[in-house]
This record gives sequence, C-alpha cells and structure tokens, in this order.
Amino acid sequence: MAEARGTPDTHFTLPEVAGLPGMPCNGRHVCDRARQEGWNAHGVKRPFGKGLMYPIELLPPATLKALTEKRQRKADSDREKTLVFIAYLKVVLADLERELRGRP
Repeated sequence: MAEARGTPDTHFTLPEVAGLPGMPCNGRHVCDRARQEGWNAHGVKRPFGKGLMYPIELLPPATLKALTEKRQRKADSDREKTLVFIAYLKVVLADLERELRGRP
C-alpha cells in the first residue's frame, strides 16, 4: 500500500507552528503538546525531508490563521525573489548576446 503524503494545504509540521498564536514557543514544546493531546500524524510523511505532517484540522483557529498568513508571506517573498532573479538573468543574457555579436 502506498504511503500517504501530506501537502501544505492540508497538513503542517510541528516546527512550522512553533511560536504561532496558541502554540508553544519552540518545536520541542509543540511536540510535547502533540503527544499530550494525542495528535496523530496518520503516517503522513513530508514530501521532502524527514518528519511527520499533521492534519490542519488539529490547529486552533488562531494558529491556523497565523499559519496561513505565514505561508502567504513566504510565497510572496519567493515570488519576489524569482522576479528579481529573472531580471538578473535577462541582463546577463543581453550582455552575452552583445558579446557574441561583437558589440560593446
């Protein structure tokens, strides 16, 4: 039987929610809370790397809201970095094209 895989839309990691509203301040304490409250990862492993993912339904509303905002900020930042890199590549390619054509 294939192992289930979590996605960021439906699952979270314990370190990811550490320090968010309604959660302890570090991953270790979040892990302790998960154990005390009987959170079950249902065998869902992260697509990349080690560690378990947990269903977002386990999160209190304030934590879920903060996690969603945190992920959106990261996505916006990643998009901005990609656009800057693309602009840089265009400049490099234009320089190479000029060099190949023998123009300064």
